[in-house]
Amino acid sequence: QALEKLAGSLQSGSPKEQELLREALKIREAIPGAEDFALVSSLEKLADSLSRTSKAAEAVELYKRAIAALDKAMVSKDSNRRISFGVYSTSVNRMHQKLSALGQGPNAKRESSSAHW
Repeated sequence: QALEKLAGSLQSGSPKEQELLREALKIREAIPGAEDFALVSSLEKLADSLSRTSKAAEAVELYKRAIAALDKAMVSKDSNRRISFGVYSTSVNRMHQKLSALGQGPNAKRESSSAHW
């Protein structure tokens, strides 16, 4: 969280911000049960930063990974990591809006493992 907070104080889309967000994401992914909402947040923050630069393709992949993590968090057997349908729905819709802004609209091919109600 400290790395993400520090990154938030930097210019959005700057290389230093992206470096800090990448490091925060690496740490989040190393935590067991990394499909929780904190991982989604880290993926989204880095994707947001990248989408402001010429790295839109990488941002698209991160948004898709965030959606996959939301899918896992929605059905998690661990009640401490499970998210409500309202949080899931709002978050997935937000990711799809961001994907649409990057030219990956509703007609884009989705991964077959995603439910997306």
